Amino acid sequence: MSKFNKITILGNKEKDYLMAKSAAVLPKNPSEQGWSAERILRTLHEPLQVIFKWLQQTQDQTNEEVNRITNDIDDILNEIEALQLRASALEETTNVTHVNRFVAIEQDKQYHSNGD
Repeated sequence: MSKFNKITILGNKEKDYLMAKSAAVLPKNPSEQGWSAERILRTLHEPLQVIFKWLQQTQDQTNEEVNRITNDIDDILNEIEALQLRASALEETTNVTHVNRFVAIEQDKQYHSNGD
């Protein structure tokens, strides 16, 4: 499964359906051609319902995707912070090791110079 979710696209089938139910299909004088006010309203209302449903679905899918991306970013930032802490600890350990080596070398030099 893809890590990315697919956001629903309004396809040609849906666009054709909406056009077939839009004001474009109304006759120039609907009343004269026998169209009742109820029929005109129903014809214009139906595609709006489809569009609103699609917009809500798209909004929900977009919000889900934004939340998923935000969570992924938070996880990455937490991993970076943990790595920075580990690097800092390693740096501190490395510095202590270098200081200990330096002290040991100096002590060794003093021991050998005192022994001469």
